[in-house]
Amino acid sequence: LACTLNEDEEQAMATLSGQGHLNDNRILMAKMHMDLIALAFSCDFARAATLQIGDGNDGTEYTINGQRLPSFHYVSHRIYSDGSEGEAIEGAEDMHHAIDRLMAQTIHHLLDRLNEHGVLDSTQAVWCSDLENGVSHSYNNVPFVVVGGASGALNSGQFIDLGGTSHEKLFNTLINSAGIRHENGNYITNFGDSSLEGGLIDEMLS
Repeated sequence: LACTLNEDEEQAMATLSGQGHLNDNRILMAKMHMDLIALAFSCDFARAATLQIGDGNDGTEYTINGQRLPSFHYVSHRIYSDGSEGEAIEGAEDMHHAIDRLMAQTIHHLLDRLNEHGVLDSTQAVWCSDLENGVSHSYNNVPFVVVGGASGALNSGQFIDLGGTSHEKLFNTLINSAGIRHENGNYITNFGDSSLEGGLIDEMLS
């Protein structure tokens, strides 16, 4: 990484060491991790990476347009509580949209870095949330945004409504689009939780 950073950027990173958990550093540190991911991919040092922003019960208080928002988990519940009862947060839905836009801009940073290093067309990057918004935090209808050409294996630039489709099918589809197969050359259709329906999402594959 030091080969691509100027002295000021190196100093900024050193100053932030150990402070990635602080609210106002979350996005900055995430982008630094994305810089590392893109560099590692371009050097073939790594071929897969996962980056989680926030923790499972994300209490990050994002500052957007100069306004410090309540805990993101509160915002996702629309109330000042991690549970089901509490005072309503006025404008919570707009706050959530603002945080979503911030995350989208952050993912854009990753895609720019992958593109700069010449690996975006051969890569697949997935942006998702772990749970749906609201008190129920359902696992259903959580959007997955898949970006990158996967060397032509994925149909890109489309919206697919797959209501009721399991993660099992999604993960099998992404595995196969990355070129991974069974030893006999057949598609992998049974990776993951055997209690969920296996198979592939044909609409995603080119």
